[in-house]
Amino acid sequence: MIKELTELVTLVEQVLPNHEALLALFSKNNRDVLKLFHVVQGNSFRTEAEAIDKAKVGERTKFRQVAKDLLRCLEQMVLMIDFDKQVLDELNHARIRGYQWMATAKSLAPLACKNGAKRAAEALLKIGQQYARPEFVVEASKVLMEYASVASDDPGDFELYLSMYQEHSRWRLLEERILIELNRITLPYIKKRALQCENAALALRCVNEFEPFVEQIPSHAFHIAFYSLKSKMFMMEAQYQEAAKTHKEAIQYFIARPYPCNAALNIFYYLEIANCVYLGQYQRGRDCFQKALDVALVGSVNWFNTLELGFYLRMHEQDWVGAAEVYAMATKHKRFNVLHDAKREIWHILGAYLYIMQKLTGADIPEGMVPKVKSSKFRNETKDFSHDKMGMNIAILAAEVLLDFVEEKDEELWDRIAALEKYRERYLRNNEDTHRSQLFIKIMSILSKYNYDRNKFLEKAEPYLAEMRTAPLQLSNQAHELEIVPYEKLVLAIAGQIRQRWGQLRETPAWLRANVPNAGSTPVLVAT
Repeated sequence: MIKELTELVTLVEQVLPNHEALLALFSKNNRDVLKLFHVVQGNSFRTEAEAIDKAKVGERTKFRQVAKDLLRCLEQMVLMIDFDKQVLDELNHARIRGYQWMATAKSLAPLACKNGAKRAAEALLKIGQQYARPEFVVEASKVLMEYASVASDDPGDFELYLSMYQEHSRWRLLEERILIELNRITLPYIKKRALQCENAALALRCVNEFEPFVEQIPSHAFHIAFYSLKSKMFMMEAQYQEAAKTHKEAIQYFIARPYPCNAALNIFYYLEIANCVYLGQYQRGRDCFQKALDVALVGSVNWFNTLELGFYLRMHEQDWVGAAEVYAMATKHKRFNVLHDAKREIWHILGAYLYIMQKLTGADIPEGMVPKVKSSKFRNETKDFSHDKMGMNIAILAAEVLLDFVEEKDEELWDRIAALEKYRERYLRNNEDTHRSQLFIKIMSILSKYNYDRNKFLEKAEPYLAEMRTAPLQLSNQAHELEIVPYEKLVLAIAGQIRQRWGQLRETPAWLRANVPNAGSTPVLVAT
């Protein structure tokens, strides 16, 4: 119930300027309900026990009753109150208003209020036609057909609404079918943080089937789903330039609509951030990141997803302070604790890499912006992905090794690297889609094999790094999350840390100069 309360409290304070007066009305000035509202408003709770302790409205039984009363009041407020257009964009405002008109029309018709039902259905029909929502046109047409059959003076009205119903029912069915296919393809990514190779063929089939209806069918949701499927089709094949063309096409389509399409634009700016990460186009990625944030509702799932990709962008361009700012923005928001457990766990993994890179590079990041992560606790705090043998679990295992390294736990480190090598042999060896991860694990094995011998580490790592530079950053069965920091940059950071610990230097090898900032005529010294 804590998650539901947090969501609704955040929503009503965002969209209802007079929410406190309305809550007092609906709760009949119940002091405990009002007190709990303000406590939830000003805090971020992960458990019921935390909320009980802070709210002080009674022990568990009493607290739960007060929480139920507050939840009921909030639900009534959301259902009955019009939304502030300054908070929600025009499209979402119309969508919510449409659902309200739909509920009104369907409720009044069986209560013999046929004229009231007709008025609500006409308003619903207008919204459906104006904002490309076939669902609204279908439901409005059904109510208006019923009215025309018993009360209309014009016999042609029934045929008009029947024609609308039949046409938009086809569009609605197409919309629902493509949304189901998109969900089918998206599901493995949500669960395992990896797009599945076998879904590339499904995406291609869907694109070929639905493409004839692009810019023909009056459905906003259809076009979001179509362009998303087309994007995933190219992303799964690592065809990032083609994906970029799809994102541009989608953005142009939604910008050209006669109504604002903030949520849709956020989706495709978001996807283009990933492309920029893969292609190393960081400045364009920053532009897309800012545009995606500008059109996202703060605290929404899309907003958190955008921040997640923004974090990767900052990490890949080695902007550690910028990454810390994005991390703090996400994890300190009051709605962070109502995210799905797996989403929060991903942020914990991201925070671990931020901590690792701060330790490896000595980056000067303001106090309190980087989480303190302990190797001894890290695995227990990332349980959701522990069975994901080729997805986020690779990032977790690598983080465990790196945490032992920065904590200088040498005995644990050698054991951890040995386990990582066995993991590679067992789960990754015959899988081409994990090629870069396998190369990184081999490099880490060199570190343990030669027991911190600087010369041997860099010398033996050279061929693997050279091979890594020729491999795509992102392969078809992996998601960008798997390389939170590019492996090449991790290796360089490790080499720098070895230099600091043992102090023996030599000039940067030629094969490394291209990867070291300012490696020009002035020799740059690294660990050897």
